[in-house]
Amino acid sequence: MGRMLLLFLFAAGASCASADVTTGKAEQTLNIAVIEDVPSVELGIRLLRAAYKELNIELVTHVFPSRRALMMAEQGVMDGDLFRVEAVGNDTESLVKVPYPLLEGQLFAVTREPVADWKASAQESPQLVAIRRGVIVEEMTAASAGLEPVLTESYAQVNELLERERVSVALVSEIEGFSPMKHASWSKFHQHAEPITAFTLYHYLHERHTDLAQPLARILMRLDQSGAKRHILEQTHSESTADTW
Repeated sequence: MGRMLLLFLFAAGASCASADVTTGKAEQTLNIAVIEDVPSVELGIRLLRAAYKELNIELVTHVFPSRRALMMAEQGVMDGDLFRVEAVGNDTESLVKVPYPLLEGQLFAVTREPVADWKASAQESPQLVAIRRGVIVEEMTAASAGLEPVLTESYAQVNELLERERVSVALVSEIEGFSPMKHASWSKFHQHAEPITAFTLYHYLHERHTDLAQPLARILMRLDQSGAKRHILEQTHSESTADTW
């Protein structure tokens, strides 16, 4: 009962926010679903807060597991989702993409030893690959490569699986320079130089906020071209520590 009441209050607040926009009043808050607090998420939040501030909108974040965050935004309980790759976000009928890239990322294979072919280095049967739960680009890549994913709750657990030789390959995302591979605990492993794939993360809004998509895109472009995005990126990097992962 308590959970249903909470969902109702979220939905009611979101609906009121939308009504304020359509009647020309200043919108006060937007409730956005985010996943766990890692540096790339913090960077996305800071960028969007700067953009929404120009629209006189306060961004309020709510942490959920990855798929639940998407569901809460898709069902309209939240006003939007922080970021998604297009393959996921565009597959939801009720979400609208803000058509300017929020963040750019790459996906790398990491192995215990330097090898020419990271897929062939998976010696287990079935061939296993460690990935972080909820990082959907990693899940999709593992599936397309025909590998069996071993889901973890953090990159620290991915590190542990490699260290204990439970798996010989892991998939690790690097977003705007943020990667667990930057920290000393990963130095014993080998990151392959060529990324498996590159991906772009976009901000998504529930369809009731379609009118915000283009203004947000223009503001994000301006933040990028003016150097404000670079400043936010550098500040977030400077505040990131190893224990964040």
